[in-house]
Amino acid sequence: MQKNHKKLRYYTAMAGALLALTTGSALAQNVVLSFGTNSIFATNNFTCTWHWWGGAGTTQEFSFYDASSDATSGSLKITATWPTGSGSDYQYSVGMPLSGVSAYDTSVTLNALNYTNMEFDLMWDTNSTMNITNHMVGGDPNGFGFGFVATQYGQSWVPNGNQPVLLNDGQWHHYVVPINPAWPVIPGVIFKKWMPYNAANEGTTSIFYIDNVKFNFNTNLSVPRPQMVLQKANKGLNIHAAQSGSQYQRNGLRSLPADSHFWYGNTAPVTYSVTIGEFPNGATYGGFQGHIFLSTDGGTTEPDWNNPSVIFVQFQQNGSGQGVCNFRFKTNSPNSNGQGTGGFFGTGAIMSKTWPSVIGTWSVTFTNNSFVTVVGPDGTGTNFDMGPDAATWFQPLSVMAAYFGCQPNNPANIGQKMVYSRISMTDGSTTVFDDSFPLEDPFFEVDPTLWSPQCDAPSAAALKVVDQDAYWVDWNKPDGFLTAFNISSNVVSGWVDPGLSLIDFGTRRGIYATVTNTLVDYQNAAYFKLVTTNSLH
Repeated sequence: MQKNHKKLRYYTAMAGALLALTTGSALAQNVVLSFGTNSIFATNNFTCTWHWWGGAGTTQEFSFYDASSDATSGSLKITATWPTGSGSDYQYSVGMPLSGVSAYDTSVTLNALNYTNMEFDLMWDTNSTMNITNHMVGGDPNGFGFGFVATQYGQSWVPNGNQPVLLNDGQWHHYVVPINPAWPVIPGVIFKKWMPYNAANEGTTSIFYIDNVKFNFNTNLSVPRPQMVLQKANKGLNIHAAQSGSQYQRNGLRSLPADSHFWYGNTAPVTYSVTIGEFPNGATYGGFQGHIFLSTDGGTTEPDWNNPSVIFVQFQQNGSGQGVCNFRFKTNSPNSNGQGTGGFFGTGAIMSKTWPSVIGTWSVTFTNNSFVTVVGPDGTGTNFDMGPDAATWFQPLSVMAAYFGCQPNNPANIGQKMVYSRISMTDGSTTVFDDSFPLEDPFFEVDPTLWSPQCDAPSAAALKVVDQDAYWVDWNKPDGFLTAFNISSNVVSGWVDPGLSLIDFGTRRGIYATVTNTLVDYQNAAYFKLVTTNSLH
């Protein structure tokens, strides 16, 4: 692949034929989780499982119901008790480690690359008071609700089309779930369901049993070579969705100067502005978002979930390449998406408008406590009133925290990036801050007097200030056989290791190369190569 920059030419190459695993390894076998009465799962009564999040209460326990009617074995019984009230969080999530040792344990992991699918038996308890159709249809995921834990405690969700279909017949049913080899290593499984408010679900129970969990080893595994992509780096703050297995990761910055400037009770207009210089293609990476979070509380990477009252301004690109801005809020709803009349993020989604492009400058201005004006990249805008009752929840206690960042929202979007070329804020005629990221800070990446990194992914992977001519070279996973990244001025010889740090972007891995440093000795052409354990060179 070739990219031109002035007179320089850069190429990507790959050393090695198809990568192939052998089955001679001691790990080349199926993995079965035993729920026998003498197993670690049974003897600790599944105390290794944990309630991860959600407003529905859960209990996990050993049951003597066994899919094979074996008196010396049993199953995992999960009971989810749904909450009451339209403002509650109708969601549960339960994690189970493969080790059976303790909650959040990662002492036993499986490489998704080595397994074709997972099998298990599932029985829906007919004593459940939740209507099985209400449990199955809609919500997130759509279906039963099952996925895999990632080592960073993200999640790899089984696609809706592969979710088990529950039957209310009191019988065991066997399910086979395909495993994506690009998923991160698996230390556990997760059972999770969110559903919108439905009065019929208040206070009901969903009860089910899990047995005979088995991971099938791939005995005919052939791993294709990773494909490298070379892309010129856009100047500004580059933010990658770099946490493996976490489609809802938030990565970005919190403004320090913004904390002491409040729009509620202010007689002057307060404006937050962002200039987007690069954004993932909406037709390919639908759902990816840039965002502004405004909250009366700080101290978290996920204020939209953790904090009670939050303004959520969302920027996306639709499948036609247009820019979409959504304005949402939640009030008095900590540790939730703010269901029902609490906002969100439900009834609080009070503005959604499409502009010709997501690229360019967006501004959000607050006046008179509750009046909001949003202006898009083409200079046109819209205005609306969020309501005085809702606005009163944003009277600052001590701070008005302002966050700027991105979130992938779909598993396929993990590893993608967006670029903010400028972020600013004004309070009346006062410029609170105005940063076009002209210079990378050698220690903090961003200016430490202006910003506090707030990332679910490691900041070193998620955040990069590009302040000079440079390139990203990255490739898809799996790349477990990678031993070196080399560069040369010709494709035949002279390959050397440039000493660049490999950056893990979740589903991808790569390097950042500047023209003035890494590529200074390659004035005519530069070639990049991945070297593997079964390389031809």
